[in-house]
Amino acid sequence: HFNRGEALTQLGRLDEAEDAYRKAIDSDPNYVEAHVRIGLLLEREPERLEEALAAFARATALEPDNIPAHAHRAQALNALGEFAEAVAAFERVLELDPQNLWAIINRAALLSNRLSRYEEAAEAFSEALRLDPNNAILHRNLGVTLGKLGRYADALRACDRSLQLEPGSPTALRGKAVGLRGLGKFEEALEVARMVGGPKAASFRITLLRDLGRDAEARSLARECLGSVPEGTAPAFLAWLCAQAGEGERALELLASCEEPHAPGDMHQRACVLALLGKADAALDWLGRAVEAGYRVAANAPPDPDFALLEQDSRYRALLEKLRRGR
Repeated sequence: HFNRGEALTQLGRLDEAEDAYRKAIDSDPNYVEAHVRIGLLLEREPERLEEALAAFARATALEPDNIPAHAHRAQALNALGEFAEAVAAFERVLELDPQNLWAIINRAALLSNRLSRYEEAAEAFSEALRLDPNNAILHRNLGVTLGKLGRYADALRACDRSLQLEPGSPTALRGKAVGLRGLGKFEEALEVARMVGGPKAASFRITLLRDLGRDAEARSLARECLGSVPEGTAPAFLAWLCAQAGEGERALELLASCEEPHAPGDMHQRACVLALLGKADAALDWLGRAVEAGYRVAANAPPDPDFALLEQDSRYRALLEKLRRGR
């Protein structure tokens, strides 16, 4: 049955393959590889991710040292938004295979992008670079993470190294611009940011223009972005652009269409939109939730222009102390 499942999978006859693997398990409930294969089939369908996770969990229970089963379980947890559990699953892979570069990188990415645990992420990216020192992606990811820690000079060095290995990398250029902004070099940062296309780069240029007090240019750029954003752009980001462009009513409509955020960074973005719209109480509520969920900024980070209207609010100043603590 198992071999038939393998052949059917190769032919793309996935429903039949699943049935064959299940028959293999009926014959031998402890058939670890059959549980893994079923999980791999199920994770292709977003609505069946929970079933896939159960299949991988069964495989790891039967064979606790099975590295592929733990790795696939980590991926399923990540896809389900269970980021802390996914990190733990990647750590289990690394217990079994300490130099597994794939697991090191995926763990680092989750720590940085989803859990705001930047110190751990920087250590993980540095560890990965010891294994693969000429990897441009790792250098730029380290640079981006160091920028979030406020280690702006180190971030610049990492991003410059990435650009040596992969000239023109948009992510490395954005990381370099963040480093320059953190060092107070706003004009240089703006020049670098202009070298990068796409909505993310444009959003950073908006922030830099506001840093420089060029609010009219920032509004104009936000309106330009709204006219060219690709289909499928996240409504929360569109809401931020609308708030920057002065389209408050549309921004609120977009926020209302979004599910309530759970990731710290998404909570912070919602707070930014509400602050730009002058909704102080709601902005402070979401900023507080972001802080409680683990969102932090570097102690030496430049002031966030999105919260300019709240700078004199004692509640904001108190949250800012927490926001900048522990870095």
